[in-house]
Amino acid sequence: MVIFEQLENQMLMKTSLIFVLTLLLPGFSCIKKTDDRTLSMKSDFNLKTNFTKLTEKITELDTIKIWADLSSCMWMTTEKIILTKSNDSLEIELRVVQMADPEVTETIKIHEKDTTWGFNKFLTNNKYRLVKTEERGDVNLRIKHSNDSIELHTGHLGDLNRFIGEYYESMYRLKPKNKAYQFIMEIDGELD
Repeated sequence: MVIFEQLENQMLMKTSLIFVLTLLLPGFSCIKKTDDRTLSMKSDFNLKTNFTKLTEKITELDTIKIWADLSSCMWMTTEKIILTKSNDSLEIELRVVQMADPEVTETIKIHEKDTTWGFNKFLTNNKYRLVKTEERGDVNLRIKHSNDSIELHTGHLGDLNRFIGEYYESMYRLKPKNKAYQFIMEIDGELD
């Protein structure tokens, strides 16, 4: 009788185990399919053709890195931007390194259809700077996406300052409380 009870308990445990595995296996196969599908998704963003529509064409699969050298004469400033997209928002991680100030990093979120930033317009206005010439040999803006990158070039001091002014104007729209952008915009306003 004891042997029959032990066999019955073993059979019950095996049946329970088979039942549990039967329930779990389909779930594991769904997870695998989801992972395979996610891995097979690929961005169709092309930096060379889409850079003037950067904020419109970026997808959740893209990370775009922007480096700007805004140094002029005795003033040293660089900015690094990491641009990503999540749902219907653009996330802009802005890192500012200025000569006399500590490094500042902040994250700004805007809606994907927000035109306040105007960065696409800035890039469109400056696309002629993609071509390096004798007059424009310095790299002042680099945009990188995956293994692709583009560079915008400037030349003499007046050309450099015009470029920096347009960049700051775009960034001022994004972050009007940034003291550096306010300062430049106030100077620009005084010149008008």
